[in-house]
Amino acid sequence: TLGTLLILSQILCMYDIFTRHPSQLVWLCNITVFMNIFLLFKFNQKIFELFFCFAWVGCFPICLMPNNPYASMVEDLPLIWVAYWIKHIILLLMTLYFLIVQKRKLSEWSVYRSALGFFAYCLIIYFYNRLLNENVLYLNKPEPFTKPLGKHYVWIGFIFGYVWVAALYVFSYFMGWVSAGVLRDQQTLDQTTGNH
Repeated sequence: TLGTLLILSQILCMYDIFTRHPSQLVWLCNITVFMNIFLLFKFNQKIFELFFCFAWVGCFPICLMPNNPYASMVEDLPLIWVAYWIKHIILLLMTLYFLIVQKRKLSEWSVYRSALGFFAYCLIIYFYNRLLNENVLYLNKPEPFTKPLGKHYVWIGFIFGYVWVAALYVFSYFMGWVSAGVLRDQQTLDQTTGNH
């Protein structure tokens, strides 16, 4: 299944991370993988909404960047390279699995929760970079592909990110994936089944 393939690809990627780039553990895609694995075993509406946002804000752009400087190169580590791409693609497919196959819905508040969650993540990473002299999310210094945006590339990236989140919400609304009563329904289900 997709879930098993995701876990196997993440194990391979984790091996690469711990042997070559430990700081990559806190990158958005890895946080999103852990969210997805949690959701496979226990569904949580709020985590699902963050997972949906993080997958499409973080993993989708990565799929458009074949020469990501932080990814292993196919000529160096072909198995890790394949696992890296499988992981990112599966995260996107899993959002569709939850929405289309499992008939899950996003709440009407999901766009605000996602925006707040993304801001909180970026703030944590900012201090993480400062403390450990890292460049996660390229917040400390620009990479070659961000240089055309100039010295304000971080703010341009934030603005683009939030526009993208809003566009995702609008698209989801027109696809019928947003439901006004979904949080209430989830709370009722949790009370009935004893999940908190």
